[in-house]
Amino acid sequence: MSLSGVDGKVMTFNRDYSRMYIGTVSDMGAVLYVDLDKDLEPVGDLQLFAMNAGTWHDGIGMDACGNLYVNDYSATRIYRISQKGKVMLYHDFPYDDYGHGHAWGTGVGS
Repeated sequence: MSLSGVDGKVMTFNRDYSRMYIGTVSDMGAVLYVDLDKDLEPVGDLQLFAMNAGTWHDGIGMDACGNLYVNDYSATRIYRISQKGKVMLYHDFPYDDYGHGHAWGTGVGS
């Protein structure tokens, strides 16, 4: 698959910083990744992690279990992506109540 025409928009890291995930603006809803060395330098090429997670990624984060959460501005939705790259709709907001800017906790305390 060609990644030409896919623009990176947001990024996050896994818990040990050995991988960086990149949310995009693309009609494929592509989430990409690149493995990193101990100096946070890319190792290898950019790879496709998941598709069909919206089209305009507005935020991305990882929970303590390794699931990614991707906000999609264009559809006012949040998608959850499993560690294996399976995409599921997590929440569909009414247009006026979109999840942009939501703060996710650390999982400590509540």
